[in-house]
Amino acid sequence: SANFLKDELFELTRQLENVKNTNIKSVHLDIEWDGMSKELKRLFENDGKTEVLVLASKAVAKCFDVPKDKYVIHHAKTLEEAKELLKYDLSAAFIDPGLGARKDKGHVLSISDYNSIGNDFFKEMIRIGTGLPVYILEVDETFSEVDRRTFIQEGAENTICLQKSKPEAFSQEFERIMEELYMEKENLSFSQKGWVIDFCTKQIVDETLGKAEIYFYDLRKTMAINMESRDTILTEAERPDVRFSDVIGAKKAKEELSYFINYLKNPKQFLVEGGKPPKGVLLYGPPGTGKTMLAKAMAGETDVNFIQISATEFMNRYVGASEENIRKLFKKARRYAPAIIFIDEIDAIGKKRTGGTETSTTESMLNTLLTEMEGFATDNKKPVFVLAATNYGVHGRDDGISALDEALVRRFDNRIYVDLPTEEERKVYIDKISKSRNLTALSDEVKTNIAERTTGQSLAIIQNVVDLAYRNAVKEQKKVTDDILLNALEEYLYGEKKERDADYYKKVAIHEVGHAYTAYIGGDKPSYITIESRGDFGGYIQHANQEDIPEYSREDLICRIRTCLAGRAAESVFYGREKSLNTGASSDLDRATDLAWKILCAYGMDADSLIVLRKEEILLSTMAQDYVSKVNDILKEEMQNTIKIIEEGKEKIKAIADILVKENYLTGAQFEELMNGGNFS
Repeated sequence: SANFLKDELFELTRQLENVKNTNIKSVHLDIEWDGMSKELKRLFENDGKTEVLVLASKAVAKCFDVPKDKYVIHHAKTLEEAKELLKYDLSAAFIDPGLGARKDKGHVLSISDYNSIGNDFFKEMIRIGTGLPVYILEVDETFSEVDRRTFIQEGAENTICLQKSKPEAFSQEFERIMEELYMEKENLSFSQKGWVIDFCTKQIVDETLGKAEIYFYDLRKTMAINMESRDTILTEAERPDVRFSDVIGAKKAKEELSYFINYLKNPKQFLVEGGKPPKGVLLYGPPGTGKTMLAKAMAGETDVNFIQISATEFMNRYVGASEENIRKLFKKARRYAPAIIFIDEIDAIGKKRTGGTETSTTESMLNTLLTEMEGFATDNKKPVFVLAATNYGVHGRDDGISALDEALVRRFDNRIYVDLPTEEERKVYIDKISKSRNLTALSDEVKTNIAERTTGQSLAIIQNVVDLAYRNAVKEQKKVTDDILLNALEEYLYGEKKERDADYYKKVAIHEVGHAYTAYIGGDKPSYITIESRGDFGGYIQHANQEDIPEYSREDLICRIRTCLAGRAAESVFYGREKSLNTGASSDLDRATDLAWKILCAYGMDADSLIVLRKEEILLSTMAQDYVSKVNDILKEEMQNTIKIIEEGKEKIKAIADILVKENYLTGAQFEELMNGGNFS
């Protein structure tokens, strides 16, 4: 500050050489206020309310007669009240060390040794390490220089004189102190984010008043992060504009991360409440579930520094360089703390250690990461929080991939599984992306249908489907319509459509409507029926989303078997048994057989046996023939029941099949309308 002021005064005197007969009696500094951004104005002027804790008697607290629109005074008279008030977002604490002092205090040489409520609370605050500025009140007396130095050495910011007979003088001093604290805090936060203020100056002379002025104007913020850090630290302008409200699903993850954001913004409150400073959170789960988007949303929500990196970026072919890269990252984060480090694909260096020579470099990197996360040389008042993401299962059981190292997993305060979205979440996402892309030609029915049919798919897959529909629409010079979006889903999942002859489509239509009709009669509504040939199938029906159904009864499974058999049963009823014996029903029969085995072996639903055995165990035992006969009996019995259902609905099946041949596909809503007597066209 001294050098800064000296340089400006030097420039003023240099300019005054051009002015003759000057009679300058005073020099003033002023700032161009109009036009300054709101963010910069906050560095000079507090536009909010400042909260302050006062631990003193009621008479002393009355001396804090300050504007209520600028300050909130939290008064406490006991140790318990004061501790409770620490939960507020306080800017400073003012403590009377004589509050609650014993009567024999005259025998104590130093005021800091008083056995008092004030001293007890002061020592408690220092022990907790809140980082809150503490001012010791000299109430109606003047401390000795020794006492002042003692309080400051123990952690107080300073002492301040308060005479109850002159409350106005104290109020003025109080406001001056709070203004300084505010500006110091705001400027520190501003500089920690890598910003400085750039400005222009000009010198103005008013000879009439004998006044010179140094005028600062065109104030703007400029990055001051060094080049070494510039490539990883995201500034506020560079951070994604994603917010938690933009992230579909992941409710648990958002709640947990919101908690940690609040901690990073106000770590002292967390420490006051006895919390252990958290190290980080590990996000894991299937690819495409939004783990990286959650990290971006955390960057968008927080006002602390955000450092983003992939674990593979640590790797270097030179010995020791990879480990040094990790140490540099954490050193950088501590320099700009409070800060968040986001490490994507952490499994690149976080797999379970084996001790093999070929993995020694990776394991050394992991050891370095574990040491840094342990918090050596970390200031709890300026925390560094690690957010990591991986597609690996934490314990190796969720996806069959090798587990992450247990020591690494243990470093994180919580491991959050980011699951695949539910049907409702998929519907919300499709609505959102439709609005952002201005896809006005899409009907709510088809958007609901897409959400219903994408069970087990991530939002990233849905995004890809919409992108494919958009590209296909551009090629055809059309808007994205229902047909184009539905076709895009089919094309993305199963490949290009294959052309067949008319007789083939008629037969496939009977086959697929047979499935759909039987499913509908059994209470299982189809969501999509198509005769288009893609991949290794000629057509198919898709069942309505049943991801929320907790269990199935034996009758539910029998209905599923009938649905599987209904394609061949329909061909048998319409074309005769011999023509129905073709390869088109192979996958249907495979599923029906599997369900029958499960009824007998996995679910204990056989009337004569409750024992549960694996199919492979049975087939290798003397019971094989008996169980095979039972499975075949179930299939033969249900085939007869299915044929009866098809015969009873033959007329309706034929009518719907004719429409299906014409349209190529039917949504679940269209099929249900036809089943209920509607005339879809």
